[in-house]
Amino acid sequence: ADAVPTPAMWNFKLDPKDEGLAGKWFETSSGIYGKWESILTGDFWENTKKETVSPDLFGKIRDYNGIAWYAAALTIPPAFKGKKVFLYFGAVDEACWIYVNGKEAGKHLFLRKYDWKIPFEIEITPFLDGSKAEQDVLVRVEDKGGVGGIWRRVWLVTK
Repeated sequence: ADAVPTPAMWNFKLDPKDEGLAGKWFETSSGIYGKWESILTGDFWENTKKETVSPDLFGKIRDYNGIAWYAAALTIPPAFKGKKVFLYFGAVDEACWIYVNGKEAGKHLFLRKYDWKIPFEIEITPFLDGSKAEQDVLVRVEDKGGVGGIWRRVWLVTK
């Protein structure tokens, strides 16, 4: 298997009223989520360093529980062509839904007490668009208590 880390910084938007699904944020082209703020993946959003986000966002995420969205335009390595491609998540707290190029590619639900801290993978091969240099990946994260977010890195993997 080949593995390539996705960028550490992803676009990010809080969704306290849970409007993203109805608003079809997952269908947006990179032009829309490109206006979102950036946030570091690989740690809980509550642990975000003050100097890495706007003062407004920093104030809101310190104790935020609810829905938030992450987005990235990912380039699939040429060596992955013709192979099955997966997004490998080190861990997401607590539940998440993954969208690739506007379609739901999979989800990881918080069903067992340890689901927030285990790695998982979602195959995205059927959702890739060969005509595009970058694939739009959006992750809707739901955190009901404690810390939340994509707190371990995300990788592109082939098998």
